[in-house]
Order: sequence, then structure tokens, then C-alpha cells
Amino acid sequence: MTRGFEAGCMETVVDRGALFSPARFVLVLFAAFSVSVLDLYVVHLLGVETIAELLTRTVLYTVGLYVGLTIVARR
Repeated sequence: MTRGFEAGCMETVVDRGALFSPARFVLVLFAAFSVSVLDLYVVHLLGVETIAELLTRTVLYTVGLYVGLTIVARR
């Protein structure tokens, strides 16, 4: 998006919108890690037994939730 001549020069504004959001990433990472740890120590529903599985599931959940929330935020 380009603004008019303000102060004699053209100014370009980059509209980042809701596509890149560090706050959303931190929130989703915390939620995904919390669910994985809860399953590891309490629920045992997903079969998380090792630290490697915990980290793998955390990464998968984080990516999925982040993409999902980004799609919802862009609408």
C-alpha cells in the first residue's frame, strides 16, 4: 500500500497483518507444550513416553495450531 505525498516523498507501508505474530507463536508453543506435558505425566492418551516424543509432538502441535490460527486471523 502506498500513501500519498506526505512531506514531499512517497512512503510505502508494509501491511504485515496477522500473518506473522510472535505473540501468537509464543501462545501456541506454550499451549502445545502444556498439552504434551499433561499427556506425558497425567493422561497417557497420546502415548508420549520419551522426551523425543514430547518435543516431536510439541513441534507438530505448534505448527498445526499456528497455521490454523493464522488462517482464522486472516479472514
